[in-house]
Amino acid sequence: MSLKEDLLKLDLSDENFLELDSLLRRMVDQIGSPDSELRDKLIYGTFCKLINDGYLTESQLSNLLVTLLDDQHLFFKIGEKDTDSVFTRSFSASVIALILYKDREQQSLSDILIKQAIESGLTYLQNEVDTRGHVEGKGWAHAVAHGADLLDEAIRHPLFHMDMAEKSLRTIEKCLTNGQAYFNEEDERLITPIEALLEIGLNDSLLSNWLIGISLKLAEIRKEEGFSIFYFRKKTTFNSFIKTLYFRLKYRNIGTEIRGTIENILKEDYRKVYG
Repeated sequence: MSLKEDLLKLDLSDENFLELDSLLRRMVDQIGSPDSELRDKLIYGTFCKLINDGYLTESQLSNLLVTLLDDQHLFFKIGEKDTDSVFTRSFSASVIALILYKDREQQSLSDILIKQAIESGLTYLQNEVDTRGHVEGKGWAHAVAHGADLLDEAIRHPLFHMDMAEKSLRTIEKCLTNGQAYFNEEDERLITPIEALLEIGLNDSLLSNWLIGISLKLAEIRKEEGFSIFYFRKKTTFNSFIKTLYFRLKYRNIGTEIRGTIENILKEDYRKVYG
């Protein structure tokens, strides 16, 4: 019987359901299936239930995490663009995020393994080049969004240290300045790890300076290239990001300095382009 058929009839309340270790191996082997129903609804949906509802032992969670972090899963053919390999990387990132969330609650996995997962999450998002959102006939790839979710969970884990905050910001910056204009709320997802950094003590001035730094780099590109397509894509992505960040901070009544910086960046951009 196929994995899809087994997952469609899976009843986790039945103590006699399929042998779990075997099921996990089959799910991992097909985690990047181009069949969106199998990949997204069934495999990922089942991982959510198994992990969040505590069906997996510490050993099973650990083994699953080790496997997903390898070069056949999170880093499978990293650097490829517009191929089906993105589904394996992207959905591996999503399941790793689930595991980090679960371990944030129970802190049962080894510190070494969790630190590896945190570092790998940053490395993955820095190196992912396939920025497609929805792929015709194959469903969501959404690697940037899933990578942002993984980064968010990495930051929120107790083993994340603030000395990794700068690297986290550089990782987000790379996603914002890769020349891609996002259309599937990737910018919204990239703000979530920013909020996580602020919650664990990121200095408002540091974040403000980071935003100013990106705006200055964009100004240099405009100076060198003029109003090129490359420049406008970067500017569109960055401006969408900071506008959304502004209101996310405003809704929570935090980040007064950061919001002021965003207003100044947008005013200056308007002055130079339209003034």
